[in-house]
Amino acid sequence: MKKLTLTFLFFLVFGSFQFAFAGMSAKDIVKKVQKKYEKDVTDLQANFSQKIIWKLSGYTQEGKGKMLVKGNKFRFETENQTVSCDGQSLWTYNVASKQVLVDKANQSKGVLLPQELLFKFPDNYTLFLLGEEMQNTKKLHLLKLVAKSQSENLQEIKVWVEDKEWLTQKIEYVDLNENVTTYVLSEIKINSKLADTVFVLEAPKGVEVIDLRSED
Repeated sequence: MKKLTLTFLFFLVFGSFQFAFAGMSAKDIVKKVQKKYEKDVTDLQANFSQKIIWKLSGYTQEGKGKMLVKGNKFRFETENQTVSCDGQSLWTYNVASKQVLVDKANQSKGVLLPQELLFKFPDNYTLFLLGEEMQNTKKLHLLKLVAKSQSENLQEIKVWVEDKEWLTQKIEYVDLNENVTTYVLSEIKINSKLADTVFVLEAPKGVEVIDLRSED
């Protein structure tokens, strides 16, 4: 669950694309998205709905939550879990187990963290522009990313970016086990002057804290 939550952030994918349709190219779209986040956005918060279809069992899991992003800091909250990072430490709070795991932020090897996807995209994916879709009155650009290696945790990612606003509205990814996860963002707000302390997780009273930061 920790890996799935961190990978969300997905929530938010940008890079350079190799395939383009007539009109605006994938490269044009990505440049606009990157400019939006790098030049115009100091922080971002949004609500999201989550849907996971587990391949093996066919079971569908649904939930809702809230995300906050600021530079290399992020926080994701759902009913069952909170994952928060202040850029140096990473906290994962599991409500059911009444346990908080604390680790170094750079220990999450192999996981695509939000800040990596917001400002640059790893070169281990082949990137495409699939076309456009309408969502109510919004025109969305549909982008697809395919892993170059079969060992990547996320094998395929689709991202829907709103035209003109250049903000990600939806993301869907398929992992190694062919589970399909979809996030739909709503009530997106930017530049809310989020305090850095928001990204430090204070363990609730009575919760066990396991600190792994001193371990090699």
